[in-house]
Amino acid sequence: MKKTWKWLMFGLVILMAATLVLPMGADAAKKKRRKVKYKPLRAERAVVKTVRFAYSESATAIVPLVALQKGFLKAEGINATGKPLKSGAMALSSVYGGSLDFGTTSNGRLVQWASKGWNMKTVAVNNTGFLAVVMVKTGDKTSKSMADLKGKKIAIQKGSGTHIAWLRYIDKIGMKESDFEMRYMRSSRIGAAMGTGTIDAAIPWHPFARSILNRGLARQIISEDKIATVAKVPYPFMLYTRTSFIAKFPGITQKVVNAWVKSKRWIENNREEAAKLYHKFSTRRGKKLKMADARYFVKIIKFKTDVWNEEMMADLKANQVLLKKLGKIKTTPNLYDYIDNSFVKKAGSM
Repeated sequence: MKKTWKWLMFGLVILMAATLVLPMGADAAKKKRRKVKYKPLRAERAVVKTVRFAYSESATAIVPLVALQKGFLKAEGINATGKPLKSGAMALSSVYGGSLDFGTTSNGRLVQWASKGWNMKTVAVNNTGFLAVVMVKTGDKTSKSMADLKGKKIAIQKGSGTHIAWLRYIDKIGMKESDFEMRYMRSSRIGAAMGTGTIDAAIPWHPFARSILNRGLARQIISEDKIATVAKVPYPFMLYTRTSFIAKFPGITQKVVNAWVKSKRWIENNREEAAKLYHKFSTRRGKKLKMADARYFVKIIKFKTDVWNEEMMADLKANQVLLKKLGKIKTTPNLYDYIDNSFVKKAGSM
C-alpha cells in the first residue's frame, strides 16, 4: 500500500511538472514561429532601404500619387520615392534595368515585354478605363470620323497602350494604319504640334488631351468611350516589377500591393480629394487643366478591380494577336506566365 501511494505521488508530481512545462514550450514555439515570420521582411528591408516607383504622367498617376502622398506605403513600413515619367517605355526600361523597382503602365506593354522574353510580371491592376480621344486641328470644321482623316497627318505615341487600342479600333471599322500619314511623337508634344499646324489630327491621352482642348488648339471628334466600346478594350493599367525582385523580396512586394489596394479603396471613397491631389500634380508645370477636368478623370477611371480577370486576359490576348498580325512582335508566349495575382489576393482585393 505504501509503495502504491509512493508511485501515485510520483505520478502526480510528474503530471504537474508537465502541465507547467507545456505552456512554456508552446509559448517558446509561438515566439519562434513569430521570429521566422518577421525575420525575412526585416532582412528584405535591410537590403532595400527605399522602394523606387515609376509612373506615367497620365491621369492613371492618381493611384501612385495617393499611395505616396497619403501615407499608404509608409503605413506598410515602406520608405518610397516616386518618379513621374513621360512614357511607359521609359518606365519599363528603368524598372527592367534595375534603376527603379516598380512601375505602372498599360497592358499593351506586357505583350511587348513578353515577346522580348523580359523577366517582368504584373502584380496588381492599377485601374481600368481608356483615356485617349481623337481630335482634329481647329481649322477642320467638317471631319467627324477616322474615314474623314484618310491620307491626313495623324500623331500618336508609338508603341503605347493608346496606340495599340487605336489600332484595334481602326481594325474594327475596316481601316489600317497605312491609310494615314503617321507622325509618331510623345503625347506630351502633341499640343505643340497642333499649335504649329504640323499635324491634322491626333490621339493623345488625358491630361494632355484636355489641356490641348482647353487651349483651343483642337476639336474632339471621337470620345474615349466610343473607342473603348468599338475596340472592346477594358484597358487595364498595371503595377509591375521584375521577376527577380518578387523572388528576392516577396515581403516588400506584398506590402507594396497592400498599399496599392488600400489607395484604390481610398480614392473610391474620397474622389474630390483625389481629384485635387491630381490637379495639383498635373498643373505643376503650367499645364492648362481645370479642376473640373481632374474631377472628370477620377469619374471615368475605374479603380474597383485589383485582380487580373478573364476579361482583361482576353484583352491582352487580342492585343497580342493584332500586334503579331501587323508584324510588330515576333513571338506570342503564354501571357499567363507574366501575371501574378497571388499578392492582390492576399491583400483582400476585389
